[in-house]
Amino acid sequence: MKSPIFVFTDDLDIFRTPEAATSYLESWIVENDPIAFDSEGRVVRLSVEVVKRGSFFGFIHFNKEKLILQETDELKPDALKEKLTAYANRLDPKATQLIAENLQLSDVVQTVISKKGFTA
Repeated sequence: MKSPIFVFTDDLDIFRTPEAATSYLESWIVENDPIAFDSEGRVVRLSVEVVKRGSFFGFIHFNKEKLILQETDELKPDALKEKLTAYANRLDPKATQLIAENLQLSDVVQTVISKKGFTA
């Protein structure tokens, strides 16, 4: 998984590392069917793992949900480029030049990061 990590819901979150994403995002985000990619356009699957934390007098169990990022074999650089370009266009309508200029994915990634910055 090559950083940064892009997580699309109704907005875009950009994370410097997978660890930053799992630290920042809460497990309920999985319910919103996020679409996530690494910087090369590899699809990243988000899932939730329940971690048993302990119990109180053996009756009440305390569990914690942990967000997991799983790298897949699906490589969709064009889909990432399209989503980043659409997002950049929302930030700045002049960003349609990203499509017109036929920039490489890495250039689109850098442009969006420079405009939005990292979430974490």
